[in-house]
Amino acid sequence: MIILYVNSSQTVIRNYFIEKDFFNGLKLSEFSIFDSRKKHLLYRIESYYTIGGKLELIDQSSKQMIGNLTNELNLLLYSGNFSIYDLSSYQWINGKIEKIFDMINEKYLIQFNKYNILMETKLNSLTTIFQLENHNEILAKFQKRSISFIWTNKYHLEILSNYFPDGIYFLAIATKDQNNRIRYKG
Repeated sequence: MIILYVNSSQTVIRNYFIEKDFFNGLKLSEFSIFDSRKKHLLYRIESYYTIGGKLELIDQSSKQMIGNLTNELNLLLYSGNFSIYDLSSYQWINGKIEKIFDMINEKYLIQFNKYNILMETKLNSLTTIFQLENHNEILAKFQKRSISFIWTNKYHLEILSNYFPDGIYFLAIATKDQNNRIRYKG
């Protein structure tokens, strides 16, 4: 039996400011990930032309890829495979992200290292939460900034647990943003 400790105090451990690039052409969206005050660029999400699309998460201090996501071709609901480099084990860990059909809320299931993480945005909410499936503790949450409705999308991400790598949340935000862009453009 695996026992998982989640920070029950729900205090913010880290904050990030995430900004979508203004223009990407026909490629998937790209993002810059800054510290909470937008003073230091920490990560970049770069996209590449491939069938379905591919994203790479780049650590700006080392210029190394620490994560990637490849979209699967699926006509009904989104599905993609990702890998995150785990610094504690020095190994790549694979995962999957899939959109869950829900008539009211927007939901994704993230499978990573034998855990199921639910990413959910309630109807008419700008806040999205990440939590272990069937648990109440919030692992992380992000909010789309209201100015994003006029200009490029901007997000504020709060990390509430150190259990999972932050890269999972970065790639999940990019996935959700891309799927919403496709859905609203029709």
